[in-house]
Amino acid sequence: MDEQFTVIFYDEDRKTILDKQEVGKGENVKYQGKTPEKSLENGIQYTFIGWETTGNMKCVMENMEIYAKYEEDSKNISQDEKLMFEMSEKNAENANLNEVMESGQKLSGAEKATRDMSLEQKRDLVSEVMEKGSVDLGREAENERD
Repeated sequence: MDEQFTVIFYDEDRKTILDKQEVGKGENVKYQGKTPEKSLENGIQYTFIGWETTGNMKCVMENMEIYAKYEEDSKNISQDEKLMFEMSEKNAENANLNEVMESGQKLSGAEKATRDMSLEQKRDLVSEVMEKGSVDLGREAENERD
C-alpha cells in the first residue's frame, strides 16, 4: 500500500475546513470545492486569489494545510464610498471653476488698468511684477490718472 497524506484546505480564518483529501505520496492535489468567498467587511469586497501553503501541491510528500488567500477588490467600492468620491470630484470641479473665474476677473481688471498705458509703462509694470511677484493694478491706474 502506498503511503497516504492528509491535505486540508482551510478558509482564510485557518479554522473553517473547505476540503479534506487523502493523497498518495508524490501525487498532486487539487481543490475540489467551489471557489472560496470572503464576506463583505467594512464595505470592502474581497476576491479569492489562490492558496497559501508551505508544501508542494504538485508533489505531496507530507500532510499539508492549505489556506485561502484573498485581496481587496478595488473595482467594487461601496455605495457610500462612491457617493463620497463623486461629491469630492464635484467639489474639486467647482473649486477649479471658481479659480478660473477669479483669474478671469483679475485678467479683466489688469486689462482695464493697463489699457491706457504706453508700451514702455507696460514693460516697467511687467518688470515690477517679475521682481515683486505682484502689483496693485488699482494703484497703478490711479497713478496714471494723476
